[in-house]
Amino acid sequence: MSRFIRRISLVFALCYSVATAFPTAVSATTTADLIPVATATFTRPGTVRVLVPLSGDRMLIAGEFIAIGNHPAQGIAILDADGSIDPSFRVDPRLKIRLINAAAVQPDGKILIGGWFRIQSLPGSRYLLRLHANGQIDDSLRFETLGIVHTLLFDNNKIVVGGNFWQPTPYLARLNLDGSADTLFQPGTGPNAAVYSIARQNDGKYLIAGDFTTYNDVTQAGLARLQPNGALDTDFVPRGWRISRRIAVLKDGTIVVGSSTPCNDESFAWYTPQGIRKPLPETPPSWLAEITALLPLPDGGFLVGGWYTFSCVQGSPVIHRGEVWRYAANGTFHTLTQFSETSDVFALALRDDEKLWVGGNSAPQHASQIGIFNGLALLDLANDGLERIPAYNLVVSNEADIMGMSLYPDGRVLVVGSFSHVNGQPRYGIARLLADGRLEPDFAPFADQPRRWGRIALALADGRALVGTNDGLYLINTDQQVTNLSALNNYNDPWVLAQQPDGKVLIGNNGSLRRLRADLSTVDMDISTSGAVYNVAIIAGGKILVAGTMGVIRLHNDGTIDNQFTAPAFTNDAGDPSTVNSLAVLSDGSIIAGGIFTRVNNTAQPTIARLTSTGAFDNTFPGLNGVQSVNTICAQNTDNAIWLGGSSSAGQPLIAHISATGAQQTIATYTALSNTGSIRSVLCASDHMRWAGGTFSLIDNQSFYGVARYLQVRSRVFTPLVIR
Repeated sequence: MSRFIRRISLVFALCYSVATAFPTAVSATTTADLIPVATATFTRPGTVRVLVPLSGDRMLIAGEFIAIGNHPAQGIAILDADGSIDPSFRVDPRLKIRLINAAAVQPDGKILIGGWFRIQSLPGSRYLLRLHANGQIDDSLRFETLGIVHTLLFDNNKIVVGGNFWQPTPYLARLNLDGSADTLFQPGTGPNAAVYSIARQNDGKYLIAGDFTTYNDVTQAGLARLQPNGALDTDFVPRGWRISRRIAVLKDGTIVVGSSTPCNDESFAWYTPQGIRKPLPETPPSWLAEITALLPLPDGGFLVGGWYTFSCVQGSPVIHRGEVWRYAANGTFHTLTQFSETSDVFALALRDDEKLWVGGNSAPQHASQIGIFNGLALLDLANDGLERIPAYNLVVSNEADIMGMSLYPDGRVLVVGSFSHVNGQPRYGIARLLADGRLEPDFAPFADQPRRWGRIALALADGRALVGTNDGLYLINTDQQVTNLSALNNYNDPWVLAQQPDGKVLIGNNGSLRRLRADLSTVDMDISTSGAVYNVAIIAGGKILVAGTMGVIRLHNDGTIDNQFTAPAFTNDAGDPSTVNSLAVLSDGSIIAGGIFTRVNNTAQPTIARLTSTGAFDNTFPGLNGVQSVNTICAQNTDNAIWLGGSSSAGQPLIAHISATGAQQTIATYTALSNTGSIRSVLCASDHMRWAGGTFSLIDNQSFYGVARYLQVRSRVFTPLVIR
């Protein structure tokens, strides 16, 4: 069993009330309380962008991730020498990290981080923060700017930052410890575009690399040296070099610069301290298509990290393989280490014991590449080498995107989406959970096909499964043998799968709706729709409701239009046709439609509406304010209440319960730690919601990873049970 689900924590709230973004309260008697239970952990590859050495061979790591190995870690963590996470460092619960591009540790142990953040209860985003050594926010740093920080340097009690911001000075600034602008730093108009890397020479001058082409209105492309007061040093590489990404000062004072030049061998330059161009090494780093990391070594040599391609076809690289190259102080090439064919190296950092941490990301394309690099690797530099240490190949994980779920009669759940691992084990786009939420260990039909991800799933009563993926339609038999049915769907991407009571299967995609016979051998219906099909529902008499970019239509069982059904117009505020994503048919024959529309028949009705059995708009049923999109709906058969999933107007995941009378209630606060998140699938029992899936990492500030199982509690005491 995964270590994520070993420790049980019960939190009891004796007087629980749900905070709601909706205007109408729901009676305590309309629905039973539910508790979310953490299931297997779904993740996709994360990214390490920052490595900062600490004492005792520990390492600060940061980037875009939610877990390292089997341990939750929100964007930043400290690794002990053995690769385990330091439990004394815990990210402030108020802090939501979208991205960390840069970090530095002050002499007092406090940690500066630059990137993109949000702080709970504060409006807007933050781009530079300081944390105490234990991970709590240091509120004494007051720096608010509009734009992402890409690089930072702590220099003699000053904070030098570069990025894509506009204040206090554009793209480059020097700050005092409290975040105020250092008035002694006067760059004039400074660089005219983003700064990605900053280095300091021993004489106090700064070196910068970035996208700029001028500095203080003087032509200076991609590379510049500044006086300590921010003025341009016009004697150093006049007019600059080229758009650049990384810069570093070596032990002898020489300067190495890395750029991005896919399909062009000019990604590396080497300068004397005076700015004179040095000859390239005999085996030049410029063979790398892009240089994304540079690290001076104590012996005077240096390391270069980036990605390589052996060829380009019509201007596009054939591969994108992350590599680390090692050079001696005189430029002699020693060796290199390669990772998978779709990988990046973004950070290099040396421990005291001459072991090298490598940070980046990887998305394997073939079975042979699985496990080669999972975002973090440790290399041994002994004997001028770069030997990998297999025991330290940690899996760095980010939020998965669960696209669809389907229930088997025995309670098992088929899960598809954009994910690469479940409980740290390779599972590419499809997995199956047992009824209690544990991963079914032997179900891995696509374990050797890492490029595949799932879009839609249909669990069949006989134990088989139909799965629509990014590259076709597949039948998975009970012995996990896979049959490619893509030809039956004309090789289109399936977006909808639904089974009729007679066993026939409906397939919806962009522009058509097909039906397979019960034995899945041939097609017995193929109709062209006037738009993309996002959902179908089978109703009494075998009629078919279809939702999508065309709104809602009803078909007879033979695929002809049912003219007795006339749906309203679903539009946005400008009056343009809008999309219906999901449908649910209630026991009284009425229909709930959810999507991204804001008006129905020119009446304000955001994201959800109720129709009669003939399609008439029921204007007594309220819409949902504060909701951006409704993606999925399921109905409780006992009382015609529904559960819906989607995203809020703030771009965060949302689940709501709506009673038969339209009373609305959110059940929990879902949080996606990436830029945006959503609920894409909810599954209901007869009287409550049972499963939810989407893009999220937190439910009420407890760690959940893409999927949650809900249990029913008849008491008004709310007990959020988290199993780790």
